[in-house]
Amino acid sequence: QGVYQNGFQGEVYGRGSFSKDNRDQIEFRAITKNPVDFNVFTPYEEYYASYKNDKLYAHIGDKAYSSSFLTEFARYGRGAEVQYKFNKFTVGAFYNHPRFYQEIKDEFNVSGRYAINKETEISAGYLYKIPRTDREGFNTHLPYVTAKTKVLRNIDVQTEVSYSKNDHAQGIAYLAQAQRSFNRLSAGVSYMNA
Repeated sequence: QGVYQNGFQGEVYGRGSFSKDNRDQIEFRAITKNPVDFNVFTPYEEYYASYKNDKLYAHIGDKAYSSSFLTEFARYGRGAEVQYKFNKFTVGAFYNHPRFYQEIKDEFNVSGRYAINKETEISAGYLYKIPRTDREGFNTHLPYVTAKTKVLRNIDVQTEVSYSKNDHAQGIAYLAQAQRSFNRLSAGVSYMNA
């Protein structure tokens, strides 16, 4: 339409390990803000750094933060996350300031996961959402419990129950899904009530 803009956007990315056996992995990325207005050809700025080994995962910066399928599956934002594994038990927490969602100002999540064996685990957590203003929304409390296991040798089953409460409403949501893998085909069925 006869309008042309130009600008400079730089990116620095790195991924590697602090140890020869690749147990201490690090990854970082910095994409500067583009002076051209956001569109499909200009990626938004992104900054993050993460560290991972056998027991610890730590991340600071931009990413899609998630707690559970029914409470917060993938909310892209800027924040920090940490998880630590004690044998079969893993504890974690994150803080997220969503970037592209106007109603939520901040999110806080704490969770725990217990691996009964290689195929079965149970998780529980609590997500707390804070709105941008009192007129746009309510402080929302979302505790949740999830479980997944393998039935027989090739059927994966996952369930979740979550509860939501704020000053205006409350409710319970349920999820149950199963997936079966064949040689060249996967089939699944799911039920959700929210």
